[in-house]
Amino acid sequence: MTMDYRLLPFGAGAPAPARDLARLHATLLPASPVSLLGRRFMEDFYYRVLPREGLEFGAVAYVDQKPAGFVAATHDRNGFMRTAVKRYWPHVLWVIGASVFTTPKFLGAIWQA
Repeated sequence: MTMDYRLLPFGAGAPAPARDLARLHATLLPASPVSLLGRRFMEDFYYRVLPREGLEFGAVAYVDQKPAGFVAATHDRNGFMRTAVKRYWPHVLWVIGASVFTTPKFLGAIWQA
C-alpha cells in the first residue's frame, strides 16, 4: 500500500490553508494561547492575515490528501502579533467580538490568552 505525501508551504505570496491549520493547531496544541482564542480567530486572522502579510510562514504536511501536521514560524517572535494587531486592529476586534458573541465561553479564554 502506497501513501501520498505532500508538503504545502505558506507565507507571503503563498496562501495558507487556514481551515486545515486551525484544525491541526487546535488538535495538536489545545492549550496554546492561539488555540484558546478559538477556531474563528485562527482561521480568519492568525492563519489568513499573518501569512499573507509575511508575519508568519511555514508548511502543512498532507498524507493521502488529509492534513497530518504543520510547522509555523516567524521572523519576529517577540513582535509579530503586536505588529499584526496594530495594522489590523479593527479586523482583530471583529473576529474576537464575533467569537464571543457566538460562543460566550471564549471571553474567559480571550482574557487568558
